[in-house]
Amino acid sequence: MSSMLSNSSTNEHIIAIESAFDRADSPVRWLVITHHDLRLISKLSTALMGQSAAMLQISQDAWDFKRTEFVETVEWALLQGEVENLVLLGTSQAVGSSMRIGLTDSKMGSGYDAGEGKLVTKVMQNIDRTRRALDVFSDHLQNLMQIPVVNSAWRDGELNVYGLFYRAESGSFLRYDADLDGFQPLSPDRNLDNKTTAI
Repeated sequence: MSSMLSNSSTNEHIIAIESAFDRADSPVRWLVITHHDLRLISKLSTALMGQSAAMLQISQDAWDFKRTEFVETVEWALLQGEVENLVLLGTSQAVGSSMRIGLTDSKMGSGYDAGEGKLVTKVMQNIDRTRRALDVFSDHLQNLMQIPVVNSAWRDGELNVYGLFYRAESGSFLRYDADLDGFQPLSPDRNLDNKTTAI
């Protein structure tokens, strides 16, 4: 722990989350790691209204929960001893160049006239992009849960871990279900837990 704390002054993510902890009016119960998107953050802030939450905004393309700076940041936050809920919030809009599909328009739109072909191609591209984004998000969530302090607290029942994915094209949220190893729609009348307002 001492080595981790000694690095806190040079870890920009720890500096940011420490500032969020300092601004909180009461002990932080929710730690949220989210893609930097104002609309997304606004929706989550509304959902967590009345809860004591600290939010760390990092571009989704930069997420790497195997890197030391990310591991140290999560460890620092959880070792404060008050966090009970950890949320990873991603979005289908945060798609880097490595996620772009390689299928050609002619292949995807074959069998249709020019106008229909373009429409089919666009639909298929959106479906493929979302599928790939979900796969990458799942990997991020799994890596986050493999951080020792997260895994230990989760297994001991001391920490709830939520994976939420925002489908920007439909304005809906998906929630990762660890039991099914897949995503389920987060309906408007369903909460993350019985203390929060649904997104």
